[in-house]
Amino acid sequence: MSWMGKFIGSKAKRAQQPSPTARSPGAYELQFGSDPSVKIELAVHHIIDWARLRDTWNRMVDDGHYATLCAWLYAVGFDVNNIYYETEESQTPVKIVQSMMRQADVDLVADGDEIHQRITWSTWNLVQGPKEDTRTDDQGNFHDTFAEVAGLSDSERADMVCTDAVYTAMAAMTLTAPVPAARAQQLTKALLGVNRNAKVIKYRAAMWDGSKEAGWHKKPR
Repeated sequence: MSWMGKFIGSKAKRAQQPSPTARSPGAYELQFGSDPSVKIELAVHHIIDWARLRDTWNRMVDDGHYATLCAWLYAVGFDVNNIYYETEESQTPVKIVQSMMRQADVDLVADGDEIHQRITWSTWNLVQGPKEDTRTDDQGNFHDTFAEVAGLSDSERADMVCTDAVYTAMAAMTLTAPVPAARAQQLTKALLGVNRNAKVIKYRAAMWDGSKEAGWHKKPR
């Protein structure tokens, strides 16, 4: 069955961590797993959890908020020529994406795998830190903000604030009912505000307090 734009079935779960040879940008420049120079196990943490990303995307598809979907695709690195405000039923997200992409990888886009991968591992939504089972403040499938953590540069902190703005726009939505256009527009604005060229924030000791024995937690600035 061809992909019809929603993360359901095999795409309901988050995409696997990308390999170092993956073609998508940004996140895949990071070496996933432990750094031998660091004496703790590392993991990549999502600021906005996958379930919220998936359910918000699916709601946007169901409600035909294609401007928001296109802004989202732009935010995760696709080259979008312009924003469509098309609501005809024939204009599925797949067709919109195919018509708006400059690159020639139509098959990857059409089957949704590339979109699934990039949204799961959006660079501006990832921070590397101690593995979740060694953190005392791990948020699991909830918002894991890093905007007020010590050890960030000014530009990194600005990127974290923009990511939190995306979360805030998503959290304001009731996903069990149609989302009003004004709410979708807030998300569109937030997505267009993220730094699509941001790098994953790698582990650094200045961001964390604790010990291997007691567990680790984010260090407030």
